[in-house]
Amino acid sequence: MSYRVVGEVGTGRDDVELVRTRQKDLVVMNVGRPDLDGIEATRLIAAEEDLA
Repeated sequence: MSYRVVGEVGTGRDDVELVRTRQKDLVVMNVGRPDLDGIEATRLIAAEEDLA
């Protein structure tokens, strides 16, 4: 199995935006993000029907 990094960002809000705009099979996220922690970013992503 192989993988390809399709994006890296610096903040939790950027994490959410990247998930909205890029095709992906897996998202690996740091819990300690500067403005929006990874847990809350995951909640926002899961709340969007098209992304969950």
